[in-house]
Amino acid sequence: IYLGGAVLANRLDDYEEGTWTPTGISAGTVDLAKYTKIGDVVVIYLNVSGSITLTNGTIGGLPFSAFTTSCPWYFADFAVGAGEIPMPTIAGTSILLRTADQVTGGISTLGDLTGSYISITATYHV
Repeated sequence: IYLGGAVLANRLDDYEEGTWTPTGISAGTVDLAKYTKIGDVVVIYLNVSGSITLTNGTIGGLPFSAFTTSCPWYFADFAVGAGEIPMPTIAGTSILLRTADQVTGGISTLGDLTGSYISITATYHV
């Protein structure tokens, strides 16, 4: 990239877009599973609808393995109990669907998860 005759050192040389195949969803319809990767940052998008069943509250198949287990920057919406906040964690190539109690702040691991929708947009590092 040239700007005023000089070459810029920070050019965009690692950009990728694509789809990914979520695993661990035993019932429901995957409406959207896309990703964008820029350098070492990945943004994933996932929408699942219908009568959804997940075993162990885990969705696998992310297109890139996470650098470390973390709570990513995310927007997540899935069916949880009263007083709980959805809070996914990304570990390796899996999204671990967790909840945080609004009162205590304690994190819970979901067992089998059933619901009518899941919508997640998450950003993580590889």
